[in-house]
Amino acid sequence: MIWSMTNQPEIGSWTYALPTRGKGAGKEINMVDFFRPRDHRGSERTADQLKGETAIIRKLGRSEEFHKLQSSFEKAFEMPLAICSPEEQQPVMHGRARENNFCRMLFARSETCEACILHQRRIHDEARETASTCTRTCPHGMVDAAVPIAKDGRVIGYLRTGQVFENHPTKADFAETMELLMEESDDIAPDEIYEAFFQTRVVGHDKMSGILGLLEIYAERLSRLAGELELATDSLEPGIIKRTREYIRNNLDQPLSLESVSRVVHCNSFYLCKLFKKVTGSSFTEYINQMRLKRAKELLVNQDLRISEVAMDSGFQSITHFNRVFRRVVGCSPTDYRRNHEAVRMTAVSQ
Repeated sequence: MIWSMTNQPEIGSWTYALPTRGKGAGKEINMVDFFRPRDHRGSERTADQLKGETAIIRKLGRSEEFHKLQSSFEKAFEMPLAICSPEEQQPVMHGRARENNFCRMLFARSETCEACILHQRRIHDEARETASTCTRTCPHGMVDAAVPIAKDGRVIGYLRTGQVFENHPTKADFAETMELLMEESDDIAPDEIYEAFFQTRVVGHDKMSGILGLLEIYAERLSRLAGELELATDSLEPGIIKRTREYIRNNLDQPLSLESVSRVVHCNSFYLCKLFKKVTGSSFTEYINQMRLKRAKELLVNQDLRISEVAMDSGFQSITHFNRVFRRVVGCSPTDYRRNHEAVRMTAVSQ
């Protein structure tokens, strides 16, 4: 691993040189930019937003709901499950009862630990940018996954699992892993590494997809729970923003404009617009659309409601506009979303 420091006018930067072989060989990554937290729209988040999001994720991690999920998941699938915030810079599954022994050995080595952190960062970035579940294969061939947890349309954390092979490893795979490890350090115990490598759990692609489908359902539940948790300090969300959020949530099926809501919360519309963007990271209009889509997803679970009823109850004045916005943001039509959700639910029931 090659790290170098370069001085810039206002901030130092780390530059990380990727290994000399394989995809991306020789490419350098500015690690200050790499680790600078951004939301899925690409905009940087403020320190207050980061502090608030981290506080919420920590509360979720201590919640009874998550602990029940974590315990049941690890017993049923024999895989680690962790929850973390986007800026987490340590391997998040380290220390779990179901942590892969091979990964545990690598964590003890500073060189390989750095590679794991880089791998984790890439998973987090992709999941945040796409606002969807991301799976990646690490340099040693193991699959890791991140399922995003959102609050008010922003990705604030992830459910993390993995450290498994998709296919049974071969001796050729192990030889390639040993070559990578020897490049980083010659202080290697091949016998211990060999045993841990081939004891790694194998989870096929279809089964992994089903497991992640279940985690996506739980991520939605945790997202709703996150919305109920108060931020750590009042300064992170002024009362006027709380009142604005509450009014919007209670009137999603009605026409909502910045001017009309400003009058309700007794605030200048220009000031409310700027403060709302600063605190939430979303514009007033973006937030309303996010909340309407969130409600639509919740209503689509009810098979008895027609799509047109879901659209109207969510505040969309036309089915055409609803379909267009839903497809653009979610990536599928409302009908397909309902069908996929029901299929995942039936899979969960059958298991």
